[in-house]
Amino acid sequence: MASLSPEHNVAVCIPSTHQCDGVTLYNINLCVGGVQWSVKQRYNAFAELHEKLVSNHGVARDLLPPKKIIGNKEPSFIEKRRCDLELYIQE
Repeated sequence: MASLSPEHNVAVCIPSTHQCDGVTLYNINLCVGGVQWSVKQRYNAFAELHEKLVSNHGVARDLLPPKKIIGNKEPSFIEKRRCDLELYIQE
């Protein structure tokens, strides 16, 4: 498996969100050594990745921002989760 060293200049951020068909999508920007990608993902994609990292690589279970059933469409909650997810992927 390839690994990234510091000289690869990796940067990742989640600058915004948008709603599509009643779900929140997080706009993720990734730059590795001058090559850039932009993808949109639901919270569930983060949760699936996190479960794999926890079970296969010993990542702490409590690092991912928690799921919320009621009030998960409120703009203040979405913004807080966006910030928390950005910290999560940067770690």
